[in-house]
Amino acid sequence: RDVRRVVEEIHRRFSGKDGGPGLFLFEGLKGSGKSHLLLLVYHILKGGPSARKWLDRHRLVCGTPSEPILIVNKLTDRPFVYIWDIVLSCLASKKNRPDVIQPGLDEIKAALGGRTLILILDELEQGIRVIRDPALQAQNIAFLQMLSEWGNRERHVTLFASIYSDRDEPGSTLKRIPRLTVRFDHAEDKAG
Repeated sequence: RDVRRVVEEIHRRFSGKDGGPGLFLFEGLKGSGKSHLLLLVYHILKGGPSARKWLDRHRLVCGTPSEPILIVNKLTDRPFVYIWDIVLSCLASKKNRPDVIQPGLDEIKAALGGRTLILILDELEQGIRVIRDPALQAQNIAFLQMLSEWGNRERHVTLFASIYSDRDEPGSTLKRIPRLTVRFDHAEDKAG
């Protein structure tokens, strides 16, 4: 059911119809299946024959944006001090990158240039926890909040993220934003 719901919301987001969240949060303990669902989302958004075949087999339709900028990062494997470095490294050349401590919405919009950005961030909570400086943690959370709020106003940015709990940061901040949440609470969520 949750997989179907996620695919339907992705379709609603990118098919030109109204609605569809700009933030998808997958919440659950380690080993519960969050990363597998993020991988499925990646393959659907990347497109290709395998994704179409899988969608057809499950009788699902999923419109996706053409030529999105798709950024995937498992933050336990490739941590960053600044999450915006992940984004800006894919959007702008070094010479065109804004010279600011934390880029604001205008800088990200300018770097994106009207294209569609999709962020898939696995182990987001751990990525924030490994940053020792509380001020840097707060800047990263504020940046994620800014992207998520923008994503709920426009389709230019969509964030998919896995977290352990919405009681801890960044989940406690992101849960205040309209979103689709999938909770991996039961053993049957791991099946398949």
